[in-house]
Amino acid sequence: MKIWRDDKDVNVIRRGRITALAGDWLFRTQTKRFGLCLLFALAQGAIFIGAQYNLTGALSFPLDDSFIHLQYAKQMARGAYFQYHDGEPVSGGETSFLYVHVLAFGYLVGFHGIGLIIWSHIIALFSVAGVFYSLLRLGEDLSRPWIGLCSAGLVFCSGYMAWAFWGGMEIALFTCLLLFSFHWLLRNEGYSPLLGLLLGLTALSRPEGVIIAAVLIFLLAMKSIWNGSWRQWHVQSEKFWSSLLFLFFSLIGPSLFYLQTMGRSSGNGLVAKSLFYNPFMTLYEKTDTYLSNLFAIVKFFFGHPSITPLAGEYILPGLLLFAFAGWLGVFLSRSSQGKWIALWLGAPIAVSLAAAATLEVWSLHSFRYLVPLIPLFLLMGAAGIDVCFSWIADRSSIPALTIAAAALLIHISYFPHWIARFSNQSATIYEKQVQTAHWLVHNQIPGTIAINDAGALVYFGDFPAYDLVGLTTNGVTLPYRLGEGALYEELEHIPPENRPQVAAVFPLWFKEMARTYDIFYRPLVEFPDPFDKSFEKTVYRINWEYAGMEESPRNATIKPGWTVRDFLDAADVHSEKNHNYACKTNGWRHPEIPIPFRRNFGYHEEIDETWPNIENEREELIPRLRQQGILNRYDIVDAGRRINGEESFNLFNLTPGAPVHLILRTCDNTGKAETFAYRMELFADDVYLGEWNVSGTPWNWRETVFDIPGESVKRTWLKVRIVNRGTLLFPYYDSYFYWACQDEAKLELNNT
Repeated sequence: MKIWRDDKDVNVIRRGRITALAGDWLFRTQTKRFGLCLLFALAQGAIFIGAQYNLTGALSFPLDDSFIHLQYAKQMARGAYFQYHDGEPVSGGETSFLYVHVLAFGYLVGFHGIGLIIWSHIIALFSVAGVFYSLLRLGEDLSRPWIGLCSAGLVFCSGYMAWAFWGGMEIALFTCLLLFSFHWLLRNEGYSPLLGLLLGLTALSRPEGVIIAAVLIFLLAMKSIWNGSWRQWHVQSEKFWSSLLFLFFSLIGPSLFYLQTMGRSSGNGLVAKSLFYNPFMTLYEKTDTYLSNLFAIVKFFFGHPSITPLAGEYILPGLLLFAFAGWLGVFLSRSSQGKWIALWLGAPIAVSLAAAATLEVWSLHSFRYLVPLIPLFLLMGAAGIDVCFSWIADRSSIPALTIAAAALLIHISYFPHWIARFSNQSATIYEKQVQTAHWLVHNQIPGTIAINDAGALVYFGDFPAYDLVGLTTNGVTLPYRLGEGALYEELEHIPPENRPQVAAVFPLWFKEMARTYDIFYRPLVEFPDPFDKSFEKTVYRINWEYAGMEESPRNATIKPGWTVRDFLDAADVHSEKNHNYACKTNGWRHPEIPIPFRRNFGYHEEIDETWPNIENEREELIPRLRQQGILNRYDIVDAGRRINGEESFNLFNLTPGAPVHLILRTCDNTGKAETFAYRMELFADDVYLGEWNVSGTPWNWRETVFDIPGESVKRTWLKVRIVNRGTLLFPYYDSYFYWACQDEAKLELNNT
């Protein structure tokens, strides 16, 4: 296919010379060409894997997420389909539906343990070779073989992309399928059965693949309608319709699977990372963050120093400009297909980048979500060089070759840096995660173990684990995103006999539970990070003494005859769901620390009444109670909500006509009793009942009561709405727990 009809109109850079420099005999057959690509892929992989093995003495990956794929694959091969542990429900913690199946095939044929890492490298080997091969073919498809050779050389010399390709993730496989799909599309100038198969596999490889495949199918349909060829679809072959059917199910299949097994159309990974699932952000905050992400992605492809401080470390400076010039050259070419080809190359990538901006962690792990698109940008960048220097015509190819050579030198200069990074990060995984797994197995820790970074620990430890981040344990993602307080409340819902007694975590990820409070309270062993001394992996005992203690109001609050009819535990996602809880912000942003998490000793008034002669609680009383083993009766750990707008919820199990005594537990950490004041307004079934004022002593817990008259309770449930009105120093209030009490005597009278 010719994009430019007349080679004299553009700077060709002597196609014959480029081919001769590479060795013309190597390109006489496609088999020889792929063999050469395979050799280059083998060389790149051998450098990275060899350096990593030399450092650690064992095979590993630089990313813990890679081992999540291996664990799912192992479980699949054992018959536990998408079950991270035997007997557990299906979870969607992987990022590639296809990749885990390919890995599972390797496990079935005998690649076990470390062998499965070797199998993943074999997949990467052929995938990287496919990337090189596809780039060469795409250069020919655009009638410029030299740009394919240039882009393949840049990918080979890019330590950044090699780090991603050989890191055990699905990146190499996805990139290969994506590039080969574009090659087959350009070769056939439209839809074909093999293209449908390739796009289907691309869609199964990554969520971005679904977007790219859907956009391409839409554009191909538009082209068919434009030229009228859709009228002949009914005479297409059986292969044509079979590939379309496969593509359709590839686009919706994973979502249907998750919907059927988990009750939602996306896996845990997307819930943990997407702006759409953020439990705090207002629409304004989400829009603002999305636009900031999108702008940052654009700057990344520019090689802007604010995103990539070292020029060329990740992306070549100005790559986006050259890529746009190349795309523009295709769009404005005199080929009849030029504009369609430009749309096929540009629109899916633009939409994919727009989708990547919805991820809060789009820059995570060295921008790994953007890596699969970079080879295509390099291809179009090389085409852009061709376009920019077309005015020189055939007189000289030196400027374009000089820029290409400079780009290669920039990539080569960072190659050792990325080898070291790959090796160091793999060593970190091995020294912390793998060694922790071996310690847990050796010491025969019983029961389920609470963990973060669920990959290597579970793959090598093969023990039941509770993922505190929620990628592989269902129902934990939302509490984790809410904060440690909500996560602690989620942990309390585990039946006591099934609760993990040990947590293997990064203390930096759980500062409140591991350092501020003593929930993760007794370190058993520590595995330091060989390159970051502050980021160690620590195994803790878990302190469950406080579990459930927050559910009862203090004795002084409950008047004689009162019975608790219902209660709402703020920041407990189960309790909030059961009570139709909702909160609204006053303005565009949520207040600072939307989920406060506190552990305080008792109630000030109760302490004074019970121990009137003790002045210093911390030095005298707390040690005494700890010695007696009853400290947890007075030490309360609870999470709440910070409200600067309003909150609403339903109370159930009420007796109509009887007054309801609504108790609120709150707390403040300013330490200034004279300034502590909340002011709210309370509505029952949207009827204003009055103002609710709270004042008292900070640091300790405080409970206050609002009496709802019996005439407001017209049925067995009541909608309560509380609107914050703020005070001079407190534009918000903190709600930790609500109890609805009714008087037993009045209940009996009412029943009579």
